[in-house]
Amino acid sequence: MTNFLELIARPDPSTVNVGLSSPKLATLRRILGEPRASYTGECQPVTGSFKKRIVTKSVGPFRCTGVDVAVEALKDIFASVKREVPDLHAIVGTAGMTCARKVKIRQPNGTIKLGRNPSNHSWGLAVDIKLNGALDLQGDKKCFRGLLILSRYFNAAGWFWGVSFPTEDAMHFEVAESTLRRWKKDGKL
Repeated sequence: MTNFLELIARPDPSTVNVGLSSPKLATLRRILGEPRASYTGECQPVTGSFKKRIVTKSVGPFRCTGVDVAVEALKDIFASVKREVPDLHAIVGTAGMTCARKVKIRQPNGTIKLGRNPSNHSWGLAVDIKLNGALDLQGDKKCFRGLLILSRYFNAAGWFWGVSFPTEDAMHFEVAESTLRRWKKDGKL
């Protein structure tokens, strides 16, 4: 049986997120607008014009709140995981999706620094994944084996994995720049 919580070295960046990039702030703002007028480090409600697109639904292993098309994409991702890796699907949970706040970056000393810009969670287009109730520690250059397995499903669906951020964030998955542009072109956003 696979130990999905085994900590492994962060994968080489050339082996994950191939052809995908984190969405640009300008793209998020152009396609969806601003989530709210101001941000803090705490979760605040989305008040922007796309608020009507925010839904709460089951995506299989958990319920989450996010932009409708992203939530539907998560349902498809987890349906594939359930078919192919049911033991992993059974332990998948979330630390949340929509959370209008500034970016949080764990510092080497363990403290959290707030970034200048809003987190992609502010648009309901990013999700933090738990395995068996545990969160992968941000910034330790390691990840749970189960997150590496999940990354293949997320990447195939056009989601970017935060393991490649300058400060590794392996629990974090977000809709990629190219996926947002495609959804816009296809009339889904």
